[in-house]
Amino acid sequence: MQSFFSVSRLAATLLCLALPTLALADDPQLRCIHADGDAYAKYQLFNAQSASISGKTAAGENYHCNIDVEEVVVYPPNNHVPLYFRILGTLRQSSCSPDMTVALDPQPTFVARPGLVGFHLHPRTDAVTCTSLTMDPEFAAQTGSTALLPQLPPDNRNLRAYIGLYPHEPVSGLAFRDHPLVRAGIQAAMQADPALRWVGQHSGPNTPVEPHRGRLLSWGCEAHNCGPHHWSLLIGADGHDAEVCYFNAEVRPDQSQWFRQFQAPQWRAGSCPPDAPEDEAAATDDSADTAE
Repeated sequence: MQSFFSVSRLAATLLCLALPTLALADDPQLRCIHADGDAYAKYQLFNAQSASISGKTAAGENYHCNIDVEEVVVYPPNNHVPLYFRILGTLRQSSCSPDMTVALDPQPTFVARPGLVGFHLHPRTDAVTCTSLTMDPEFAAQTGSTALLPQLPPDNRNLRAYIGLYPHEPVSGLAFRDHPLVRAGIQAAMQADPALRWVGQHSGPNTPVEPHRGRLLSWGCEAHNCGPHHWSLLIGADGHDAEVCYFNAEVRPDQSQWFRQFQAPQWRAGSCPPDAPEDEAAATDDSADTAE
């Protein structure tokens, strides 16, 4: 563990904050996710030097930037300013997504105080609030912010808790891909179709779960073959309305196959979302070609 101190501009006596010098991307000290319609933003603190901001805009643009942490300022209980802690840092512009057009705050401060937990996402705007907040228990104890964590277990029936997380990242010990609602939704939509072994069991490359037109979307693909062979799951936050898109260019290079409970599979133009729209206008019930 590495200890470091900070000097408060408010003349508060700061607590010693110890964070590991190295933390894995899927095991941050702090994770705050702000979800708003089809957009989300994620702030993660990995260690005493590193944090990141990533997300997706309502227009569908993905973005990611690393943050060089400058201070983690922790305020004692007797401080007259109602703050638990702040994380000060600067965007490392060279690390940002190529061709990124979204404007991010160059100094995205994370603020935790009674009534507000969130971070500055865009320049000259108020902080966005955390719709989902997780902290390492030791970090929460060191910052005196344990009270900010949910006092009740997350609602296991609400899949929105996984927004911004990769399908293998757990919430309360349960990953999205292993959640009973997700597994049941995939099974109900695909039944015994041969492609089920890819969608339901494959652990290749994937993207974070994201809000998408009123449902949640999870995208995955075959390693080293993502363009020609990929799939998407669309599912309601309550586990209902599950729909699976499966694209295999070796079967049909210009169409994807769609599966939904109580409906025959349909072929639709294009690949799977989010890169392709869910256009049912040209859908057919032609199931002569297998998805495999």
